[in-house]
Parts: sequence; C-alpha cells; structure tokens
Amino acid sequence: MEAKSDTTHRSLAKHKLVYPILAISESVSAEIPINPVYLKVFESYNFWHFHIIECSFPDPRNSIRAINELRPKSHTYFRVRQ
Repeated sequence: MEAKSDTTHRSLAKHKLVYPILAISESVSAEIPINPVYLKVFESYNFWHFHIIECSFPDPRNSIRAINELRPKSHTYFRVRQ
C-alpha cells in the first residue's frame, strides 16, 4: 500500500507500488495474492476525502515483470464529515 495526503490529482509514481511488490514476492507464498493499493486522503470543506485505488500487477513470482505493467483496477471514493 502506498498512502498520500495531498489535494493535487497528479499520478502516483508506479515504482512506489511496484518495488515493494518485487521486494516481498520471493517471501510470500504463491497461494497469497499480492494486491497493490494506493490510498489518498485529504481534508477539504469540513470533510475527509478518501480515494482508494486497487491496482493489478502480474505476479512477479511467475516471471520477470516491468513497472509499466501496473494498472488501476478499481477506484473507490468516499467522504466523511469531520
């Protein structure tokens, strides 16, 4: 998981999710999926805004993968009043 508190909508550097996946992949059992998640939280107009983006990345335990293979899979947004 990569988390950030920022009001800009710039994209996340993919290496911040991919490098940790590559680092743990040899230590995680093949039965356990590795799902990269990006969380962005910011405060605005008396609300906390949450953006949760689940990504997909080919399993690096099966073959060598490239950073540009990281893709957003689903986006969930919600806000909570302060």
